[in-house]
Amino acid sequence: MRATRRAIVREVAAWVTTAVLIIMYWTAATVKDRRGDSIAPDLIVPTFVLGIVALVWAITETRVRRSTERAAILMPERISAPEPPTGGQQRAEQSGSWRADPTGRYELRYWDGDAWTARVSTAGRRFHDPTD
Repeated sequence: MRATRRAIVREVAAWVTTAVLIIMYWTAATVKDRRGDSIAPDLIVPTFVLGIVALVWAITETRVRRSTERAAILMPERISAPEPPTGGQQRAEQSGSWRADPTGRYELRYWDGDAWTARVSTAGRRFHDPTD
């Protein structure tokens, strides 16, 4: 759920940035002083270029969020147990360990030796995300 909120926030930020740069470009290109000169000729090219970059960013964020949502609908998550430990790993595995999150929503999820837990971690920060 938090990953979805983050994706929406990134998407909104991209579209707001695009809108601001378009307004800046329009202002620099069309608003004239009393002599008929553009009020900010030095801003026309940079705001145009940054506007294009922001537009590409916004479109990319939108496509990523939509494809992630579509994948979640078409392929429900299946959380499976990891492969059974072999030899010397067995003692360490029985006590549990942090492993790659099988759902893909976070970097790590805690395996307690029997099942996946709701304890997850991304970028060193820990969260609670139930697997049900």
